[in-house]
Amino acid sequence: QRQNLSVLKQAGMSLAEVKHILDLYGERGQGKAAQTEYLLARIDEAMSELEERREHIVRTLGELKVIREEIVADGKRKHRAALA
Repeated sequence: QRQNLSVLKQAGMSLAEVKHILDLYGERGQGKAAQTEYLLARIDEAMSELEERREHIVRTLGELKVIREEIVADGKRKHRAALA
């Protein structure tokens, strides 16, 4: 369970939220269904946010690669022109 808590924290859940999830369980497990529902909803939300960030990162990397290629190509053209 410690590993799970670590992953939840990495996914952006605060310690207070992790405590809330644990408290939902209750003394005798009577809140297990509520805990499971809440946790699944929160995990889905975190996964969606991470997917969105990943898409943004992939797009940005692609744009940066194009810019880099343009700068390198421009530098080569200028270098060849200087040699001519």
